[in-house]
Amino acid sequence: MRIALQSLCQEYWPPVYSFIREQGIAPEDAEDLTQGFFAHLLQSKWFAKADPSRGRMRGFLFSSLESFLHNSRRAGKAWKRGHQRAVQIQGAENMFTTEPVDHLSPDLAFHRRWVLTMIERVVEEMSREYASRDQAAVFAAILPRLGDSSIPEEAGEFSDLASSLGMQPVSLRVALSRARETFRTKLFDEVGRTITSEDPAEIRAELQALLGFL
Repeated sequence: MRIALQSLCQEYWPPVYSFIREQGIAPEDAEDLTQGFFAHLLQSKWFAKADPSRGRMRGFLFSSLESFLHNSRRAGKAWKRGHQRAVQIQGAENMFTTEPVDHLSPDLAFHRRWVLTMIERVVEEMSREYASRDQAAVFAAILPRLGDSSIPEEAGEFSDLASSLGMQPVSLRVALSRARETFRTKLFDEVGRTITSEDPAEIRAELQALLGFL
């Protein structure tokens, strides 16, 4: 359990960093606080409290982050650069500044960034798999359509896309259908991993809640 949660901390730092930046904290200080937050979790007995029956990890992580920031402000504690790096952070500020301005409250933005991070992880995994089969161009073409089933199959744009890939429209339709099924399956599995549950009903409920933040 501890190893799994450590892995989730490494993979789901973006919502934490974004939330801290939303507080008006400068980039360097936000990165330091992000590192300090995860270092605090990894060094404390937090993992023993991260029981799925007591709430989803994202909710528990969010409440822990709020408490951490509150205590840091109250204590006037400054996280100096160069302290122990609990997670590997890359491109944090670029990610934050390129996110669409949606005027969400910081707490809703945290959960939205959580689900976006989840989707990005699934897309990255699929991208690697397609590339390993020399189908990177096919995946790049169908990626914008993974979550959009409203485009008519007979649309000229779809036929032109198939032609640009050297494929028949029917073959591209099959590839798109399979990619959508793979995406749904992987997203379902990723949700289950983040709530440390194999119960399909629990996973579906969490997935429905997460999609509500998009």
